[in-house]
Amino acid sequence: MEIIKYNEATSSETIKVRDIEGDMGESSRLQLLQQPDGDVVVTLYNAEKSIIESIEFCSSSGGGRQPIIAKKLRELIREMVEGGPRYWPLKSPECTTENPCCDRRNEYNGFGSGLLKFVCPKHCSCHD
Repeated sequence: MEIIKYNEATSSETIKVRDIEGDMGESSRLQLLQQPDGDVVVTLYNAEKSIIESIEFCSSSGGGRQPIIAKKLRELIREMVEGGPRYWPLKSPECTTENPCCDRRNEYNGFGSGLLKFVCPKHCSCHD
C-alpha cells in the first residue's frame, strides 16, 4: 500500500491510497482517491487481466446520492493516512533480474507511447 498526497495542505489537496492488497492473494488491487471537493473515487484493477473499474461517491454538497458512503470512505482514508506504517505491509524487495517483480520483467509496457499492454502487479518501473 502506498499513500500519495498532491498539493498537500492546500485547498486542492488530493490523497491517493493505492496498491491495497486483499487478504486472499488476489491479483486485484484497490485504490482510493479523495479529491479536493471531498468526492472519493474507488478503483479496482486487476493487473493480470488488465481490467480497471471505478466508481465515484460525491459529497452531499456535490449532489451525492450516497453521501454517507463518501463520508465513511473519507474517514477511512484519513485513518489510513494518520495510522501510517501500522497499516503498511512490509515492502517487497526491489525488482531485479534475480528477484523479478512478476513474470514479465523487462517486457516493454508501452507506457510512454500509448495504451498500457498490462499493469505490473507491483507497479515497478522495469516495464517502462
